[in-house]
Amino acid sequence: HSYLDPHDSSAQTNLQFYEARNDIPKEHFKPLESKAYRDLYEEGQSLYNKEKFEEMVEKFELSLKELYIELEKCRTSCEGLMQFKDSLELSKALSSLYITVLECKHSCLDKLGGFRQDYDNINFFGSYFHHLQYGYFKINQVPKAVQALTTHRRIEPKNEIARMNAAYMKQLPGITQKNFVEREDSKPLLDKLEEENKLIEILRRFSRQLDEGEDKKEEEDKNDMTLLEEDFKSFPVIVGGEETKDQEVMKNQEEPQDQEKENIEEQATENMTILETPANHSGVERIVADGVLTPNQCRQLLDLAQNCIEGDGYALKSPHTVKEKFEGLTVISAAKAAVRREANQTNAKLYLNASRKVKEVLAEQFNLEKELYFSFTHLVCRTAKEGMQDERKDLSHPVHSDNCYLNETLGECIKQPPAYTWRDYSAILYLNDEFEGGQFFFAHSPRDLSPQHYVIPKCGRMVGFSAGGENMHGVKPITKGKRCAVALWFTHDLKYKELSFDHAETLLSGAH
Repeated sequence: HSYLDPHDSSAQTNLQFYEARNDIPKEHFKPLESKAYRDLYEEGQSLYNKEKFEEMVEKFELSLKELYIELEKCRTSCEGLMQFKDSLELSKALSSLYITVLECKHSCLDKLGGFRQDYDNINFFGSYFHHLQYGYFKINQVPKAVQALTTHRRIEPKNEIARMNAAYMKQLPGITQKNFVEREDSKPLLDKLEEENKLIEILRRFSRQLDEGEDKKEEEDKNDMTLLEEDFKSFPVIVGGEETKDQEVMKNQEEPQDQEKENIEEQATENMTILETPANHSGVERIVADGVLTPNQCRQLLDLAQNCIEGDGYALKSPHTVKEKFEGLTVISAAKAAVRREANQTNAKLYLNASRKVKEVLAEQFNLEKELYFSFTHLVCRTAKEGMQDERKDLSHPVHSDNCYLNETLGECIKQPPAYTWRDYSAILYLNDEFEGGQFFFAHSPRDLSPQHYVIPKCGRMVGFSAGGENMHGVKPITKGKRCAVALWFTHDLKYKELSFDHAETLLSGAH
């Protein structure tokens, strides 16, 4: 588990527990399932450290072949099982979906390279060619070293070591400018990534024009549209039910979602009250607001919560305490359920719109200038298990921070993997109060985990806060009933944007 998902904090904690025991042989600490490119990469690194360069080159070449296979799988999975109907009637939704898919494809190299903590600060793909350049040079295959170096410089044009190596190799006997060509195995991929980057920029400009309602286009944008129309023909998109080219029909299908979004924004603006701000917490970024949802909207989301899955999002069905039943529903699961008519579509759309409103409130109340992205969104219900509530001393959710892990011995919250270090802000939007216990609380500090300040859940109440060690928090045990809320985590880092949120929006925009 820790091998396949190294950023899962519970898996890392469990692994550390077993490693600390003296009765388990070290040879038992190996993954039951592994990826060939990872294993070969690490074998190559080990040979590099031992200066066995011929064997190292062989391992890295084999690893690179396996990486290309995994990369193709990852990029293909971004498209999903979708079909495209040759029509630009849904131009705005299509543009948004295409950007999302392209960004997903571009994230594949980062995902495939994110399997070890010590690789976080390097360009994983570029590191292949750095090692191969050095290895081929050491075994006196300089032309191959130059090709690997040229490829590396395209991937990391600002890499100073690669620049110096290039200057050195230009002076070697027999090496001319003709030797400085990219490797044939990598050039098509890099060309494709470059082409997709340009297309993403074109689509973003196209989306801005749709939002602004501009009628006139610059000549460059006309050329962009020609490129888009040609490229869209090969792009898959989800379509629910039968399609029509009647623009008026498509407009009528889109209007309800827009109206729902406007309604929640109007109601939230009219009914919302800010109860607490950073000024109430010595400047620490915390807010509490009421009226973010109306009672009817809470009932709608509680109805949607019937589609929650036990243990959803976690390896264990009861990830925080065995004395409570834990259930969850992601935005993409809600959208798929709505498309299959297993859930109410209006309720699923409300889930997304309410989440957007929470993000807007955070950005406004904390005066955020940087763009805030969804990182993970989860509708969660916790239910007290009968017969297990007597003299409870545990918590529904132990005290923790959302972007660092607590070292209780040191009394510090350390911001490094396996913690979700990219999370910048968190929020919880409560849906009900028909239960006993379940109070949210902020702790004093990483050194003092006792409650400092409580927030009592109720329909439409929201608590938002910065995700660091300054906001250690937990949840008191739920001793009776069922407590439901939407938990949200946000990031400033586009790389960790919740792509499934955009996928869910696209699915629901086409559902009818």
